[in-house]
Amino acid sequence: MTPAKETKFRNKATTLDGIDFASAKEARRYRDLKLLVRAGEIGEVTVHPVFPIDVCGSRICKYIGDFAYKLPDGTQVVEDV
Repeated sequence: MTPAKETKFRNKATTLDGIDFASAKEARRYRDLKLLVRAGEIGEVTVHPVFPIDVCGSRICKYIGDFAYKLPDGTQVVEDV
């Protein structure tokens, strides 16, 4: 049996509410965002949103953020923890 490889940033994968997060810090941020939604500070939280990156009509890659949400004024925020 081979020992588990250490991650680059020593993060520990964590599952919260059935969602897999790359780190405990990311899971804590998710918990904080849920509290902000309940308080009415933000809305429409998306976990691991995918944004396709196209150049001259060709898909070159996709960006996967940690979270996306909307502020009360309608501004969309995308976060990486």
